[in-house]
Amino acid sequence: MSHANYLTSEQLCRALRRRDLTDVAQGPHAVQTLPDAAVTGLRSESRSTGRYVRAVPGSGSRVSSSMST
Repeated sequence: MSHANYLTSEQLCRALRRRDLTDVAQGPHAVQTLPDAAVTGLRSESRSTGRYVRAVPGSGSRVSSSMST
């Protein structure tokens, strides 16, 4: 029988304190171009509005921002 490797509380806290590289509110980063390109492509194909939703796992807090065409 195999055993699952779970994060310790300290490891989880350290991981959740790391910066979200896709969040422009936390400063610019090259990885932001990927979600921006995906959203731009989807918006142009569907001619619709969109919404970014960011959530911190286990915290219950969510941040969303709307965008329109």
